[in-house]
Amino acid sequence: MAWQGGGAAGSVTRQDHDVDGRQQHAGERQDIKQWAVDGAPRRTEQLGIHPEALRTWVKRSEIDAGDRTGTTSSDAERIAQLERENQELRRANAILKSASAFFASMSR
Repeated sequence: MAWQGGGAAGSVTRQDHDVDGRQQHAGERQDIKQWAVDGAPRRTEQLGIHPEALRTWVKRSEIDAGDRTGTTSSDAERIAQLERENQELRRANAILKSASAFFASMSR
């Protein structure tokens, strides 16, 4: 979303908007991507990071923005959370099975 001053007494007008919000910051993302890509070796040196880190950040940004296919950061976080929960439930299930077998053997 780009806001531009102008008109009477500095009124503000809204430009370049999209209903679902995807294009809201498209121009800004493109500017940042172009800045990163155009001078990648120099930029990474200025930032003190490895070039692969910058490439990964740009790629992640494109995926999160919907400009590139892949798993978004929020989806990846949710998947990791569900995998941890699944592992915990499997452990609890194994404990309950052992307890059940133990108590079943005592009642005979």
